[in-house]
Amino acid sequence: MRLPNPHRFGTLLALAILLAMTTTGYITICDVFLFGEPEDGPTLFATVEAGETAVDVTGSSDGFFYRFSLCSPVPQGVYPVIRRDGTSFGSPVQVDIVTSTNTPPGFYTIDYNEGDIGFFSDYFAVGQLELTVEQPTSGITVCMFVGGKGEFVVVNEPATLYACCSTGPKDDPIVQYRWWPSYNGNPSSSPTYTTGECIISHTYTTTGTKTARLVLRTESGEEAEGTVTVQVVEGR
Repeated sequence: MRLPNPHRFGTLLALAILLAMTTTGYITICDVFLFGEPEDGPTLFATVEAGETAVDVTGSSDGFFYRFSLCSPVPQGVYPVIRRDGTSFGSPVQVDIVTSTNTPPGFYTIDYNEGDIGFFSDYFAVGQLELTVEQPTSGITVCMFVGGKGEFVVVNEPATLYACCSTGPKDDPIVQYRWWPSYNGNPSSSPTYTTGECIISHTYTTTGTKTARLVLRTESGEEAEGTVTVQVVEGR
């Protein structure tokens, strides 16, 4: 039987301390070279309209301790979101790059750090993200996000349905938000919420993969819609 590696447990302890410090905001992954000299990470590429999200720019990982950060000065409204389909070891991890309707269109080279640690291998790399932000092609920009506790949307706990980053033409503002938190694919189905507010709360009562749908309506009656995938998990 393979005996535990004392060095590995020491590294795991150091990582636990690091994660606690990053969670509280004292440091970020960009501030720490935990494993010595980092590897050269691959160059990542993403093209997205302002206000939209570039999905899975890193390729899926399965690291429970995986972390990703954009490290150099980044454009306004650009940030990474780590998505997991569960809280267990081996659950897939993806990184999306979110932009805002206020993000200036252009080409950006942004440094990133990513890292992970396991019982038999460590990984820490520094690379560059080549991000192209394009001018929105529509007068209505649908920007939406469903968030929960930390990185997870947890069953039977309130989740936030957010669309305040959506915009309409200056002379035709958005006046209505229709939400389907668990969209069944039928465009004729009735929305769960119809509101003039751009942020509301919803509680999912079952776990699993959900599709949230949002339809925006402007003062003149113009409409645009968007969807986002939501992973609802058990609480810890």
